[in-house]
Order: sequence, then C-alpha cells, then structure tokens
Amino acid sequence: LREVSIGNILSFGGLIFVSCQYFIFPMVIRKFGLNTSIILMTILLIPVVTLIPLSFLFNKGMETGTTNHKTIIFLGFTMAANRIFGNILFSGTLMTVNQVVPANHRRVLNNLLLLGGSCVKVLAPLFAGALVASIFPWKDTISSQIKVATVYSTLGILQIAVAIATTHYLKQNKNELL
Repeated sequence: LREVSIGNILSFGGLIFVSCQYFIFPMVIRKFGLNTSIILMTILLIPVVTLIPLSFLFNKGMETGTTNHKTIIFLGFTMAANRIFGNILFSGTLMTVNQVVPANHRRVLNNLLLLGGSCVKVLAPLFAGALVASIFPWKDTISSQIKVATVYSTLGILQIAVAIATTHYLKQNKNELL
C-alpha cells in the first residue's frame, strides 16, 4: 500500500474510533457486566483481526499499492472495531483488577500494569516482525496473499488461546472478582 492509502485507512478508522468509543464502552459494561464484557471483547477481537486479509477481495482488480473506497471503508471499520474492543477489554481488565486490590496497593498495581503493558508494546512488534520474517521467505510459488493470511491466522490462533485462558481464569476466580 502507498502512504496515502495507509493514511486514509488509519484516518477513517480513527474517526470511527473517536466518535464511537465513549458511548459503546458504558453501553457494553451496563448490558453485559464487567466480567462478561471482558470475555466477550476477548472473543470479538479474534474475528476482527482475522478479517483483515479479506480486504484483498474488496481490492480485486486494483493496481498494486492502491486501494478503492470499499477497501478503505472495510479496513477503517476493522481497525476501529479492533481499537474499540481492545479499549473495552483493557479498561475492563484494569477495573476488575483494581476491585480486587486494597486501595493502598492500587498505585503499585497500576504502575506494574503499565510496566507490563509497555513491555508487551515493545515485544509485540518484535514477535510480529519475527513471524513475518519467518513466513515471507517461503517459496515464491506461494502467493503473498496466502503468506499474509498465514500471519493473521497465527495471530488469530494466539488470540483464541488468550480468550480461552481469560475465560477459564475468570470462571475459576468468579467469587473473588465479585
């Protein structure tokens, strides 16, 4: 993709995210409760990320590096949904953890959570880069679309594992978190 296309996708996705996140978050928490919202958002993040390779279908017949309006809209909504679901997931997790810890320990806990989040933000691109670097040198007979789908499928499988672990943990500790 060219820089203009990437900018259009990110701008459109950011516009949707900014305009929707503040009313979707309380609506989801009110409707489903905190623990169910965390599980639901963990599960909803999986199909959102794995839908990104479908953008090839919307962009069929376009010159390499360019995108049409359908692709920009699809990827914009995909990016916005990913950010909104992630925001609800991480904010809900933080709210749940803060309920469990005594008030005098919350400052330390929140700092540790920020440290952990920062470490993940550093390690995630390293993992993604290593994943891409290990998949893209595959034979030239395999199309780049299959390689991209393999990358996103791997990330989707990891998200499924996180969703299962989160659901299992919340069900085991349900009484402690209430």
